[in-house]
Amino acid sequence: VLMERIRNYYKENDKPHALEIVTTGHSLGAGLAELAAYYYKTKQLKEFSDIVSPSHISVKTYTFAAPAIVDESSKETIETALG
Repeated sequence: VLMERIRNYYKENDKPHALEIVTTGHSLGAGLAELAAYYYKTKQLKEFSDIVSPSHISVKTYTFAAPAIVDESSKETIETALG
């Protein structure tokens, strides 16, 4: 739903030069924010390509007191993808 709303907005308005996606959360919300950031970075960037070049999209996450949500190998995968 979010992607559709963003895409529809830019159909009628000037497209941005750059796009920043920010997720944030505390405790369990922090775990969800990390997963959301990973999802946007690895799965959804190409969905924005009709709006802005993927090289001009940044995905950031700010979390507080995030629980361990994945195993060690998955953690490394997520950290590599998010930088």
